Parts: sequence; C-alpha cells; structure tokens
Amino acid sequence: MTSTTPFWFDVVFLAAVVFIAGVFVLGSLQERKFARRAEHWPVIESTAVERLFLSADPTTYRIRVKYVFQGAEYTSVAENFFQKQNTNKYVGDVVMIKVNPENPAISVLYS
Repeated sequence: MTSTTPFWFDVVFLAAVVFIAGVFVLGSLQERKFARRAEHWPVIESTAVERLFLSADPTTYRIRVKYVFQGAEYTSVAENFFQKQNTNKYVGDVVMIKVNPENPAISVLYS
C-alpha cells in the first residue's frame, strides 16, 4: 500500500512535531533550573492580593502577592515551581513565599 500524502508534507509534519517536543523539553528544563535556584532564596510572609484563574482541569490559580523585602514593598505573581497547593489561597490570606534576593520583584510560592 502506498502513502497518499506527498513526501514534503511528511517531512514538514515531522519537523513540526520535533520542534514542538523540543519547546516542551526546553521549557521543562528552564522551569527545573529556576526551581533549583529558588531553593536557596529567603522565605518571607506575604499577603494574597489577587487570585488569578489559570486552568480548569485541574483547577489551578496564580496568586498575586504583596510583601516587604529589605524595606521596600513589592507586588508580584508568585510562581508555583514547588507544586504547592494553591486552590486554598484567597485574597487577604497570609502566604509564605521565597523571594529572589537579586531581583525581589520575583517570588515563588512556598506554602
């Protein structure tokens, strides 16, 4: 049985699949590298100021937090590289975060 698709289509399709897979792998490696760096950042208290809907299945949110670090006040959307439970966090809750000491505008959920 012979293929009904032109050869060029097979090549382009395969190249697209390889490219997309590469993007996912590189994204995962970048996220893991960022999480490894964040392990050594200081932990501080913050206040949740906004709960941003991220996805429905499973239900996840991003949490915008407000905090004071080294005398300055910051607001950022805390990344969740440590896979912390975030469906139980609401506006006004105290949330523990890790803060990047080199760029305090970057934070990661810790609790």
